[in-house]
Amino acid sequence: MTSVRITPIRFFFAAGATLLTTLSVGAPAFATNEFPPNAVLTATSGCEGDVFHLHATLSNPGGLDTAHFVLNSAGGKYLYEGFGVNIDANISETYDWEFFESVPGTVHITSSDGNPAIDFNFAITPDCVPEVTTTVVTTIPESTIPATTIPATTIPAPTTTAVGQFAPTALPATGSSSPSTGVLAFGLLGVGILLLRFTRRVS
Repeated sequence: MTSVRITPIRFFFAAGATLLTTLSVGAPAFATNEFPPNAVLTATSGCEGDVFHLHATLSNPGGLDTAHFVLNSAGGKYLYEGFGVNIDANISETYDWEFFESVPGTVHITSSDGNPAIDFNFAITPDCVPEVTTTVVTTIPESTIPATTIPATTIPAPTTTAVGQFAPTALPATGSSSPSTGVLAFGLLGVGILLLRFTRRVS
């Protein structure tokens, strides 16, 4: 029978291997970040006068580490392509995008340091400038305007009445229509003839 002699070196080697095996089994597969960041995105947009704006605030409130953001944008006044932004704990930064009227624009902001992860997509074709209505006034040359003829109106002459008198409404009476007046006239005529003859005889 063959006997195996356990020496102190062999004993400590076996104990160390057992300890390492126990630690490897008990350790987690992936290490976790004990000091995580807290990436937060707040965005507002709209027409400001005749220009469209997007305001994006990147912040890290209460974070225990730096939060990382990635910006991509096109079609606006400020263009970004894979632009990285690091925000320290309890710090915020605001980015403004100004878009051109009637030109399509996009903004894409991501961050894996948010809970949940941030994946912000924004697209717009601005329409902030009001339409202008043009009024066309056509002037007609004077020579082409037909003349307007106003027919003459005959105005009767006014009737003038003397102050304190009445305008006659009938012819004056001559007495021919009254029999008594005619007899009296013939009688006076006869008396006149007799007086004339008497005067001639006396003379």
